[in-house]
Amino acid sequence: LVRACGAEGMQNVRFDRFKKAGGYVRGLGLTRDMASGEDVICVPHRCWLQEHKVKVSERIAEVGKLAHDLGLSSLCGQSELLLALLLAEERRNVSSLWAPFFPMLPSEAEYRAFHPAYLEEEVLELPEKWDSWRDWGSALSACYEAVYANHVGESPVSFAEAYHAMVTLYTRRFETLDIVPLMDFANTGSSDEINVALVFSDTSQGSVCYQASRDLAAGEEILVDYGINEHDAFTAFQLYGFALRPEDHAQDDYVEEDSSHVAGGTDGPCAHLWPKGFAEPDANKSPVAHGYWRFAQEHCPA
Repeated sequence: LVRACGAEGMQNVRFDRFKKAGGYVRGLGLTRDMASGEDVICVPHRCWLQEHKVKVSERIAEVGKLAHDLGLSSLCGQSELLLALLLAEERRNVSSLWAPFFPMLPSEAEYRAFHPAYLEEEVLELPEKWDSWRDWGSALSACYEAVYANHVGESPVSFAEAYHAMVTLYTRRFETLDIVPLMDFANTGSSDEINVALVFSDTSQGSVCYQASRDLAAGEEILVDYGINEHDAFTAFQLYGFALRPEDHAQDDYVEEDSSHVAGGTDGPCAHLWPKGFAEPDANKSPVAHGYWRFAQEHCPA
C-alpha cells in the first residue's frame, strides 16, 4: 500500500486477534498511543478496490452487452453481480495491484465456519423471506448460468469462486468506496466502543482515513462504525455473521404488536429459530447453524 499508492500510517497498526463473544476474531490493533483527532491510517483512492479500477473492468460492458443481446439484461443488471464476477477473475491476476491483498481476505473455508452465506440447510432451513443470501445467491446464479458461464470466454471462474467474491464484497464494502484494503479489517462495536471515525482527507490524493475519536492506547483494537445500529439485529447477523447487544440495534422491521419476538411475530425469523424440538446444533459439524442458535438465545425471547 505504501509503495503502490502512498498510503500513510501503516506503522501505526498491526493485525491481531481480539476476544469476542463466541471466540477470537482477527482485527486491527494500534502499535502506539495516539491522540484524539490524529489520523491513524490513510489510504489514497488509487488503492480502493472499485468496479471501474479492476483491470478487467471492460468485461462489465462485455457481460452487460451479452446479456442485452441475449434478452437477459434483467438477470445481470445489478452492478454488484458483475463486480462479484470481476473480483473473482481479479483474484487470479498475479499482476493485479491488489494481488498482495487478496490472500489476506477470508477464504471460503473461513466464511463456512461462521457466516450465514454458508448456512447448512440440512440442519436449519429458513424461509426464503428470512434468508437474504439465498435470494442474493439465486440472482448471481441466474446471471452466471445464463450469461457468464456459457458466453464469456477466457476460462470463466467457477460459481463457487463468484459466490465467495460476492460474500467478500457484500460484507467488506464501504458504501460508495467499495473495498478499501487494510481498512476493511477493522471491526465494529457498540456506539460507546467506537474509537475511530471514517474521514476524507483534503489532500490531492483524495485519501480516506481512520481518525482517532479519543485518545487511544497502544494495543487497543480499532473499532469503526459500520452503521450496524441502523439495522435490526437479525439483518445485521445475516449480513455480517454477528449482531451486537439487542439494545445496540434499531427496532427491527418485523415486530408485530401482538408478539414479544424481537424479530417478528409468529412468522418472523425468531419463530423459525425456535421450532419445537430444535436442539443446539453441533458447533463443529454445523458452525453456521450453531451461530443462528446462539443468536436466538440472545435476540429471540422465548
